[in-house]
Amino acid sequence: MKKSILTSLKLKVAVLLLCAFCLLPSVLLGTAGQAGPYPGKNYGTFNGAFAQPSVSWAATGLTLTYSSGYMANYASTSRTAITAGTLTLTNSTTNYVYWISGASLSGTTTLGTAQTYSWLYTCVASGGNITGCVAVSQMTPAFGTPTGTGNIVYQTGPTLVAPALGAATYTTLGGGAVTATSLLGLTGAITPNAIGGIAVGSAALPFSGIYIGGSATNNFSVTGTTGQATVLTMPDPGGAADTFVLLGATQTLTGKTLTSPSITTDIRATTAGSGSVGTAAKPFASLILGTGATTPIYTFTPNAPSGARTIQFVDQGANGAVAFGDQSAPTKVVLLDTHGATAPSTATMAFNQAASTTLTMPIQTGGLTTAYWCGATSGSQACANTATGGTARVIGGIATLSGNSAVISAISPAFTTTSTFTCVANDLTTRANVVQVANTSTASVTITNTTGASDVINWICVGY
Repeated sequence: MKKSILTSLKLKVAVLLLCAFCLLPSVLLGTAGQAGPYPGKNYGTFNGAFAQPSVSWAATGLTLTYSSGYMANYASTSRTAITAGTLTLTNSTTNYVYWISGASLSGTTTLGTAQTYSWLYTCVASGGNITGCVAVSQMTPAFGTPTGTGNIVYQTGPTLVAPALGAATYTTLGGGAVTATSLLGLTGAITPNAIGGIAVGSAALPFSGIYIGGSATNNFSVTGTTGQATVLTMPDPGGAADTFVLLGATQTLTGKTLTSPSITTDIRATTAGSGSVGTAAKPFASLILGTGATTPIYTFTPNAPSGARTIQFVDQGANGAVAFGDQSAPTKVVLLDTHGATAPSTATMAFNQAASTTLTMPIQTGGLTTAYWCGATSGSQACANTATGGTARVIGGIATLSGNSAVISAISPAFTTTSTFTCVANDLTTRANVVQVANTSTASVTITNTTGASDVINWICVGY
């Protein structure tokens, strides 16, 4: 009997200790409650199950229908009932369906600034129809300002498209290659693990180009396409090695070959009186000067000289004359100059190119003899003084008559007309015999007499 009573007392004590242990958390915390995102808050008022509203939509149109449900307001430790309703989404963009307060949901294409709200769905509309919605886990209150577009990124295995990376938390990345579509927003330098340790890109996977600059538009684009593996070594501009030839830089080029260069200013020597155009081993074929694209132009072309020749332009002072000098004796010159003209005029010197001709200038002071033509006169009459224009000529000969006559033909060059030249003759055989010369054409004359059928006649014609 005593043993039975003792056993019963032990059981009662054990039950009392168990109850005291169960009440211990309430004693330590002070009150009964439920854990939540805000420390010190009592979430015991959240009663019953929570079911966030679901969404549905028709095959056509932009109307999104959401059902009734509940949304949890963690900040106030209460829940809010949602009444079923509809939203009209925006076409051709991503729509965010969210809840802030009240009994309905809202929609936007741009998430607002930092505030307490829950983001429920991401819906895409295109072509005037809703193409799909993705449920998003409820965001914690005051999660910050949303940026970017697309879906929520989970911590395991996400695929990032053009992410903007902020300051790195860790200084090294391990575990193999880092794959990313784009790296943006870098605030620090990208450096190798050692000086000269690695290259940017590889032979199998080169970069297409590098942009370097201090602004978004004014920068350098370094790019290139090669037909084979090419190593381009940057030379040291301050050393003895060669350097790049830059378009806008003033540089000295040695041993360069220029093909059809376009000169917009001038070609000048490094110092006055140095250098030459062409060399004796590699002369230019011709020199072309002018003020227009086609005319007027001057072309200077050598006529295949038999040896090296030098043409010197001798200084004749300020009169603008041109002088050609003797290579062995520069003081021996031929001076070409114009005199007497008060207004611009042209002097032309032409040579007959029918055959090789040597023109020997007479040793005299003054100009060349000029021929004028008086023409036909009657009685006492002033001479017409018609300038022959450089075509004056004198032709003559000795003719032996045959039957008191001789015809001199094929005079070349012929006279202008039969009235622009005159002829005289005398009889060498018998001086007293009278001789007559008639202008039968511009290229022929007929000599006749009345006595001495075979006399020898001396004749001469002058004209133009």
